[in-house]
Amino acid sequence: MRLINFTEELRDRAEDFHRLHPMLQAVFFDAAQYVFKKYHKAFLITSMFRDTGGVHQYWRGLDVDVCDKTIYEGGLMTHQAEQVVKYINRYFTYDIERSYMRVAIYGELDPKGKHWNHIHFQVHDRTVAI
Repeated sequence: MRLINFTEELRDRAEDFHRLHPMLQAVFFDAAQYVFKKYHKAFLITSMFRDTGGVHQYWRGLDVDVCDKTIYEGGLMTHQAEQVVKYINRYFTYDIERSYMRVAIYGELDPKGKHWNHIHFQVHDRTVAI
C-alpha cells in the first residue's frame, strides 16, 4: 500500500508535492498517519497547485478524495473523513488572528457546501501545530 496516491491527472506532477508549503506537507503526513493507523487506508490526492486563486495558487492547498456512496480500494468513507478533519483541526490552528478558519475542511465545515466529496487541507504562513 502506498500512503501517497495521485489521480491519473496528477501522476505526471507527483513531484509538485515537494513544492507544497512545508506546513501543508506536515499536515498531510500527520493526517496520512492517522488514516493509516486508524483505518488501514491511504489518501488519494486529487488537487495540489491550481492557478485559479485561493490557497491552491500559493501551494498552500491540497485536496484528497472521499468516497461518496461508492467504496473503492483504500478510500475514506464519509464518517472517516469527518474524524480526520476533527483530528487535524484539534492539533493545527490555521491562523491565530482568524480563529474561525480551519486547516481541514469537509462537509458541514464549509459554509459554501463545496467540500462533500473531498477533504480540503489548507495552511497559512501563521499556521501552527498545537
